[in-house]
Amino acid sequence: MDRSHRRGAAKDCGRWTRAALRSALVPALMVASGCGRAPYEGPPNVVICVIDTLRADHTTIGGNVNDTTPNLAEWSQGGTVFEKAWSSCSWTLPSVSMLMTGRVRSDNGRHLPPEHTSVTERLSEVGYGTYGISSNALLLPQVGWGRGFDRYELYEHPADGRRARGWVADQVVERAIDMLDDHPHDQPFFLFCLLFDPHDPYTPVDGVRFESQRSIERAREFQESLRPEDAGAWNERAYAGIESRRAAYDSEVWQADRALGTLLEYLDERGVVDDTLVVVTSDHGEGLWTRPRPVGEPNKESNFFAPLYMDHGLALHSEQVHVPLVLRGPGVPVGEVVERDVGLLDLVPTLERLLTLDPIGPLDGVDLIEPPRTDEPRAIPGFTSRGGSLLFDGRWRLHLPSRKREELYGVAPQLFDLVADPRERRPVVDAALTQDLTQRFGAWFERGRVARDDQAFTDADRGMLEALGYTGGEVEQN
Repeated sequence: MDRSHRRGAAKDCGRWTRAALRSALVPALMVASGCGRAPYEGPPNVVICVIDTLRADHTTIGGNVNDTTPNLAEWSQGGTVFEKAWSSCSWTLPSVSMLMTGRVRSDNGRHLPPEHTSVTERLSEVGYGTYGISSNALLLPQVGWGRGFDRYELYEHPADGRRARGWVADQVVERAIDMLDDHPHDQPFFLFCLLFDPHDPYTPVDGVRFESQRSIERAREFQESLRPEDAGAWNERAYAGIESRRAAYDSEVWQADRALGTLLEYLDERGVVDDTLVVVTSDHGEGLWTRPRPVGEPNKESNFFAPLYMDHGLALHSEQVHVPLVLRGPGVPVGEVVERDVGLLDLVPTLERLLTLDPIGPLDGVDLIEPPRTDEPRAIPGFTSRGGSLLFDGRWRLHLPSRKREELYGVAPQLFDLVADPRERRPVVDAALTQDLTQRFGAWFERGRVARDDQAFTDADRGMLEALGYTGGEVEQN
């Protein structure tokens, strides 16, 4: 990996002193981390880096016209890229729960139930030093998210008026590196790191890096997303605004990738990069004005063009649940691209095998690395307590709205054929198939039920959630 490129990008930030300091300390770090001591022979370290709200198609490896994730693209060449990775939820709490436990959740996921043992707890039990840091304030330690960590840090207060929704990625990685600096070299470590960028309101600290990608074709694409009754709201000013906000979103993706590059460079300088299993993914995607919003449905203040979805959490279409997923490290094939459908639920079963962990009972995912046992399409469920549910089996995707959305906003069940209609624009009418998929989904829904948590949020907790754009009712309902 080209360290000079990454350090140069870091200097653009105008705030970075650690990178320069590290370059002066590289000889000492090399001696401490591998040159002059016996090679590390213990179990591999594990790093899980979740970049919040990152759409797969807005990464470099996902085909974005903007080079948003150069560090991830370069680093992924030494590992395995999963082109069709799906989150089972379009907002953070259930998604991270399923990622970290391998167990389905069909509730709002705001707490981590005791019966769902996380990978953090399992690694702690077998002797790992465990460290967690999140700039998404939803992952509150008092409702289980800090369980199993030796050290766990969470954003608590706005840093400044310009970025009041969480630490920027650079700061999160700096704190993570501080944690690992204190970790002994003769013990394996586990790091969970959640970078809040590029969650809305899309305010990159260094300004917008990319130009607006305005074109006749893209304008037509957005216009065709509108319902006929909203066509009058469309004009050149609205389209220009959408493209400028997308450029800002991409700039925050680049910002997160820069921080990821710093973390990967640190592992290299410490001499553990070859002994560390690294996972990079996202909890969910983002609407980015590509699909109509139901008439009358509440809209975020930051969404200046209400007829189209800006954000996430109320729907489960591809743009909100298709996420990047890259693995690299011991036991992971080098230079492979996997084209089959996989889910974030599959990470824990994969870690079980790669780390030779004792099985803890039935999980809801499968090993990402092992070849599938059957040619049958993979069924992947999706849930969001605020919007509805889906069942996806490779070709067919069935969307089932929540009762509230169906009654208040007229949202109807929709079935899509992803072979003929990959963008999910033309619903298919097939009563028999819809009934079959609905019944199959019901089994997943029941499996995902967990006991309701009686730990209520404090007023301070609710204040943080509102700063993130969530209301108490959205988060606390089951």
